[in-house]
Amino acid sequence: MSYVIVFHEELRRFTRECFLRMGVPERDADVIADHLVLANLRGVDSHGVIRIPYYLEGVERGYVRPESEFRVLRENPVMALVDGGGGLGIPVAAKATELAIQKARDMGVAVVCVRNLGHIGMLAYYTLKVAEARMMGLAATNSPARVAPWGGSKPLFGTNPISFSIPSAGKPVIFDMATSKIADFKIRMALMRGDRLQEGVALSPDGRPTTSPEEALRGALLPFGEYKGYAISLMVEALSALLGGALLSVDVVRHA
Repeated sequence: MSYVIVFHEELRRFTRECFLRMGVPERDADVIADHLVLANLRGVDSHGVIRIPYYLEGVERGYVRPESEFRVLRENPVMALVDGGGGLGIPVAAKATELAIQKARDMGVAVVCVRNLGHIGMLAYYTLKVAEARMMGLAATNSPARVAPWGGSKPLFGTNPISFSIPSAGKPVIFDMATSKIADFKIRMALMRGDRLQEGVALSPDGRPTTSPEEALRGALLPFGEYKGYAISLMVEALSALLGGALLSVDVVRHA
């Protein structure tokens, strides 16, 4: 697999133009470009510009709307429930982060739940914004079912990532991880590169341990930390779906 070195500002301009040409509003295209390029700069290539074709395919096929909607369904001084209108997830999640920061500035703490939106990318993007506002942040989301519960072999939860941030006098502490042993898109990257997976991270469709990316995509991933990771994934599922009235992982349609 060959590589090309591109300056990040050029890559940001290219990414922005890709989304503008698909009818994405200028402000949203700016946010998406900033988000994806930052993921690459942080070394999280699975959530960087490699995602562009998948997001654009979602728009082209009508899985997500190019115009993000931000409709506040319920609100009080420390809480908000937002509907994303089935739009691209990154701009909606960015607006939700801004709303949470503003409420926390006013009240000292805030919770914002968002439902009905597309993939929101790298969670560290949002918790970094919170840390830059001199606050501690916590973000979590569920996703299409890809991970088997501890002791099981069929997908029940998404990779259900979680991220937190802690501001400091220097660089902030930023933590972001999937609750599976490997992020889902890294399976696709291994398949594209012709690589095998490390042992113990995935199961084949018939429940056998596998190092084949192709079998892993048709089978299931495993939770990190065995039953402990499964418990954290369950917590993320409850926070993401039950608290905000969103879909459970098993009910989320997987498009790509």
